[in-house]
Amino acid sequence: MTEPFAVLLSRCRREAGLTQDELAHRSGLSVDGVSALERGTRRYPRRETVEQLATALGVPAEPLLAAIPRRTSAIGSPEHVSASPAVAGPDRPRQLPMAVNDFTGRADEVERLTRLLRSCDGPTVAAITGMGGLGKTTLAVEVAQSVADDFPDGHLWLDLRGHSSVEPLSPLDALGQLLRGLAIPPDRIPADAEMAAAKFRTLLHDRRVLLVLDNAANVAQVLPLIPAGPGCAVVITSRHTMTGLAGAHRLPLGLLAPDEAEGLLRSIVGAARLEAEPVAVAELIEASGLLPLAVRLAGARLADRPGWPVSYLVQRLKASRLDVLDGADAGIRTAFAVSIDQLVSSASGIDRAAAEAFAKLGAFDGPDLSGMVAGALLGVEPFEAERLLERLSDLHLLEPTSAGRYRFHDLLRAYAREAGVQPDVEGLTALFNAVAWRACELNRPSSPRLDWAAGRWSKDAPDLGDLVATLDWLEAEHPNMVAAASYGTPSVAPLAVGLAQFGMSRGHWLGHFRICQVGLRVAIETGNGMAEGFVRNDLGLVRIDLVPAGLSTFERALEEFAEALRIFERLGSEAGVVQTMCNFAFGLEAAGHPLDAVRYGERAVEHAHRAGDRLGETWARIILGRIYSGVGRHQDALTEYTQALSLDDGDATTVAALLGRGQVHRRRGEYAAAERDLSRSAQIADRLGHRGTQARARDELGRVAQLRGDHETALRVLTAALEQARRYDDRSFEASTRYGLGRSLLALGRRTEARAELMAARSIYEGIGEAELAAEVDREIRAR
Repeated sequence: MTEPFAVLLSRCRREAGLTQDELAHRSGLSVDGVSALERGTRRYPRRETVEQLATALGVPAEPLLAAIPRRTSAIGSPEHVSASPAVAGPDRPRQLPMAVNDFTGRADEVERLTRLLRSCDGPTVAAITGMGGLGKTTLAVEVAQSVADDFPDGHLWLDLRGHSSVEPLSPLDALGQLLRGLAIPPDRIPADAEMAAAKFRTLLHDRRVLLVLDNAANVAQVLPLIPAGPGCAVVITSRHTMTGLAGAHRLPLGLLAPDEAEGLLRSIVGAARLEAEPVAVAELIEASGLLPLAVRLAGARLADRPGWPVSYLVQRLKASRLDVLDGADAGIRTAFAVSIDQLVSSASGIDRAAAEAFAKLGAFDGPDLSGMVAGALLGVEPFEAERLLERLSDLHLLEPTSAGRYRFHDLLRAYAREAGVQPDVEGLTALFNAVAWRACELNRPSSPRLDWAAGRWSKDAPDLGDLVATLDWLEAEHPNMVAAASYGTPSVAPLAVGLAQFGMSRGHWLGHFRICQVGLRVAIETGNGMAEGFVRNDLGLVRIDLVPAGLSTFERALEEFAEALRIFERLGSEAGVVQTMCNFAFGLEAAGHPLDAVRYGERAVEHAHRAGDRLGETWARIILGRIYSGVGRHQDALTEYTQALSLDDGDATTVAALLGRGQVHRRRGEYAAAERDLSRSAQIADRLGHRGTQARARDELGRVAQLRGDHETALRVLTAALEQARRYDDRSFEASTRYGLGRSLLALGRRTEARAELMAARSIYEGIGEAELAAEVDREIRAR
């Protein structure tokens, strides 16, 4: 009696001393494929496959081929499936469409799907999902054609019309078409969907058939169409995520890579025409959003108009992308409209609400959406908004970017905006306002800003947890805050004032600058003098931080402080006067006017003490300590920092005073005292989530470790400082920390890494106009 193929193959492999992994490697098959053959779940391998295995095992192929079971075909005659290619016949359909001749890119996806279908440990189901216009069908056809010979018993193709202008096929209608494709007469097709599915599974159980189900509406539509035979494979394309399709290998299809998009464009237009305008080609690809359908339509437009320069089409795309990329039957609008129309006409309330949300959310300029932001824009609770976001994501009308966050593709956003809906930005700004003021309350309860706010905005703030969690939320939503502020609603003025604590803690200076600019304009327009004073004060500080990037000047910063001081004096706000005088002194020192800075700092201390402003006096002494240290008056600086700590106005001031005093101890060579103060400052900064102080305290600790000769410790703390400095968005400080890292790496003999850090520091210094510091780092590089 002939030994079964699975048993014979397994015995030959063991006798050859090979594992399944080793046999797969030698034969060029997948491990899953070898395993399926040895388990007997893949019963009918191709002759070519058997010959590859025999060569890898070093045995003749004939015994293995003889062991492959013979089976009965649909018409009752014995058939040996791998002996020769099957011939097309009534029961062996060949329905695959022709592959496009300019298929480009998707190499990884093609390789993955091809390998999966050829291993066919059955049945194999692959679902290609993604938004309209990604080329799901084109990919499915390309792969199906490449593996067609692996399925000698037929290839079935069916458009399920899940996302088209006509009704989707019902499972019964779909089964009817598939059975007719297998030469079953109409009068022998059951009228019941379950019976038709059973008949379909029976027909395919011992056959090796490739089934492509294009344009599926959902999981329920395709489940009855999946055969159970071990030799069958199914490829599904859908705009739905198909997450409920158990056992399926899902392939979410993304946008093209830029080089793939250029390759597709070249295949349509020709290389010579593109090479003549490389800049315009790059702009064209960007305008297409890397969406294959858009690239193909743009290429077709150029091919049809040989007299058009690429740059001319780019100009038209910038004016109106959807109009240029639209066509009578296959334009961008048509591709997108199908999904929206299905939501609008759905019997499901969540679907209809999702269609309405699509237009409202697309109208907002923010880069992405969370449930809370979407809820504020839609006027619904965050949980309900998340349901709508998920529904839109299921249909690939939104793209999930991370847990709980979603974004629009540029072309989908443009399509959404054609509805002409206006976003509820005032509601969103009110949300940001509430959270910003809650962070202010948590960070600095004695702030004079809170006296002015009187709880007007924070009362409706959602409970996000402690200070760090609240700051983290504001940081995650900061780009959306900038976008919301640009609309200039009345809430932007108090938002700009309330965000000061966030800005000082987390940086993001350019975005904060834009919010303050709009907030200042709104405050002036509405005659809100206190808001104008606070925002001008904050703008002065932000401008100082933007000087290294060349985006502002010290002179403009000092002008903001001077105007804020006049406003607070006119309004009789002692706290505002003290705060602005402190920042004026800080700005004078940063601008290189140390003597004027000392005078302003001393005036600020006197003014705050006379007014009984405990918080103002604390900050004034911290600023004055910094200025004294800068001019070499270290003992006076220590006195001011120590007095500031004795006032003990809370963690926000303590962390700054400890940092300043630790810096002075380090400059005086008092390393133990420096480490004590700096370590405490870092610990408090960690608790507050104050990224700037976290970075500076650890940078100082690294310097102390270097001075002690402990470069291992210096390397550890400076690495942590660098990570925090980069997140704080302070390029000058990042350069300083990289410089320190480079010096410790040199001391440890790690020259290659050291050179990389030093060169990065030099590059940053050059970029922000710090020529002297760049030259100092350059001398360090050359000396080593």
